[in-house]
Amino acid sequence: MEPTAGEWDRVEPNNKLTHDLTTSGYPKSFVDVRSQNNQIIWTPEKLSPLEQEVLLEFCKTHAAYSNPKSVIFISGFGKYQPTDHTAITFTETEVQFEAHSNWSMYAVGSYTRSTPEEYAASITNKETPMTIEVKKVWQDEDDQDGCRPDSVDVTLLADGEEVGTKTLNLANGWSDKWEGLARTKDGKAIVYTLKEVVTDVITGKDGPGTYKSEVSGSAADGFVVTNT
Repeated sequence: MEPTAGEWDRVEPNNKLTHDLTTSGYPKSFVDVRSQNNQIIWTPEKLSPLEQEVLLEFCKTHAAYSNPKSVIFISGFGKYQPTDHTAITFTETEVQFEAHSNWSMYAVGSYTRSTPEEYAASITNKETPMTIEVKKVWQDEDDQDGCRPDSVDVTLLADGEEVGTKTLNLANGWSDKWEGLARTKDGKAIVYTLKEVVTDVITGKDGPGTYKSEVSGSAADGFVVTNT
């Protein structure tokens, strides 16, 4: 999919606005609507999940609001009512807004449809690598039993497959990170998880001379490994 952009129009409170889609590349036009950081993307025909992701990434680079709280894809013709006081009607030739709140409308653009492989490649080429951080937290009353190890190993997994292992110790502040990680594979978001490597001391159970291990957090916010 290769979208192209148009210009913003604004629907002022208590006013109506009609946009002629025939000037916007119809029937391959789209409408990107924003209100209070909420986003609606309309297309005449239903898009595949991969096409939606490509179009969403495109809209992010041309948007008035860069971080919408929610994104809704709709398709087909008829009236859509995001709220009790706002209506948007889509026809084969135009989009009509009835607004009682302040809406921004970014209409337009044409797009071409490609193969699933091309969609996936488009997403992969546009995505930015991600960084995943990990830190260790000790809950052992400042090593009161004198059994805290000098280092521990933690392993990152992507869709259940090992990515790599980091060693955490006092020298690196019991923290580290993986950089340059892919966000998607074959058009699907990668699920990252973390586990701590089991040893004679890090057994997963709290007992004399041993530690229980608990992993919290997420790939987006960073993982925290707590030993008690």
